[in-house]
Amino acid sequence: MLLRLVVVVTLASLLAVLASNAHANTPGSIEMSRPCFTDMNADRLNSLDVGEQVIVTTTHYSHVEQDLTYIALIEIRDESSITVLLSWQIGTLEATGNKTIGVSWVVPESSHYYHSRVFAITNFEEPHILSTVEVCEVSVNTT
Repeated sequence: MLLRLVVVVTLASLLAVLASNAHANTPGSIEMSRPCFTDMNADRLNSLDVGEQVIVTTTHYSHVEQDLTYIALIEIRDESSITVLLSWQIGTLEATGNKTIGVSWVVPESSHYYHSRVFAITNFEEPHILSTVEVCEVSVNTT
């Protein structure tokens, strides 16, 4: 009986949180471009070399009529889906504006390919999703 009460209360709390954040802090408030890997000259890379320093970049676009504070998360996973980099940047998007961000990363020897994931949330204290997850995969040169 106690478990049933906890489930009902938890579900009610979750619905209240979702209803209270149904304004600018909703999925789709920010559109993220697919992440891409670039060299230090901002030239897009189709494959990576072990030991190469690259920048993972993404551009976000605001779809709301007010300034929006957000956290952009950038994650890189290896071919075993193990996270090898997790980075975030906190920013404010101007109403209907856009912003490009990037994080530096040195390609390790541990994988034949990596994929990068980017998405936006409201904050770390009470996070709400602001965008879809965008993914890009890149291979590592083995010769």
